[in-house]
Amino acid sequence: MVMGDLKTPERLRYKVMFGDDIEDNFSSSYNHAYKQFRLLIFGAYQDNKLIGAIYLTPYTYDRLYIDQLFVDPEYQNNPELHVGSSLLKFVENNMDDINDYYRTVFNYLLIAPADKRCEEIYLNNGYTLINNDGVLSKKVNKI
Repeated sequence: MVMGDLKTPERLRYKVMFGDDIEDNFSSSYNHAYKQFRLLIFGAYQDNKLIGAIYLTPYTYDRLYIDQLFVDPEYQNNPELHVGSSLLKFVENNMDDINDYYRTVFNYLLIAPADKRCEEIYLNNGYTLINNDGVLSKKVNKI
């Protein structure tokens, strides 16, 4: 889990999305959720450098939303690391701890990838398309 500040993962997210660094006075749209403990962040590190992260927020009583999943461009499509898939698997393998954190039981993970090219990553990891808006879902707990 990324602990301490929100600025480190936000700096990487901004770099991935916009190819630039954030300004020192940057204010994240995630500040409120982060301070309210509604945003859970897990990070992937290489040599103590954050190279990818996944943001999770509750969506409904039994659905957890993958709000963001991003990987440093230097590590995208790395055949040895599979950073994005590894972050997904980490979340799936740690659902008991995540459920404890949120004090609920999530049965599904949801994501609506902003980039259609990423949809294949989720499909290859067992997610299924559930509507025409590009939302994908995966059952993570046996009901």
